[in-house]
Amino acid sequence: FEVTQTEAVLTATNATLKDNGVYNCTLRNDFGSERVAIKVTVIDKPAQPQGPLEISNVKADGCTLSWKAPKEDGGSPLTNYVIEKFDPKKNEWQKISSFCKIPLYDVIGLEEGRPYKFRVSAENAQGVSEALETEVSVIPKNPFCKYS
Repeated sequence: FEVTQTEAVLTATNATLKDNGVYNCTLRNDFGSERVAIKVTVIDKPAQPQGPLEISNVKADGCTLSWKAPKEDGGSPLTNYVIEKFDPKKNEWQKISSFCKIPLYDVIGLEEGRPYKFRVSAENAQGVSEALETEVSVIPKNPFCKYS
């Protein structure tokens, strides 16, 4: 608390989204008291997108990823999803897109026969969520070829 002749300031550190809500504050001085309700809105980066991160429509050079929006948007609208692929040949995560607006994305430009993993993060004005990752790798291949 910080109290001056004209105002009282309450600073809360380490607030989380669970601290959102209405708080009642009673101010008292020699002349009486006043009770006020204060609405507190905490904003933060969004929660992790909900899984599973599903892979479908696998073909020789791509696939389709789908997932569910996060349960919490962090008190700020989602701006986009960040999609990344893990390329074992290079042993690194590579950003595919940061312009995805819906929980569905068509991946293109994959190399046939190389295993890939994917992860998706949600983003808002406050930052990027923890990533949701595929549970298994996918190997792009032509669905109409016969393999022995």
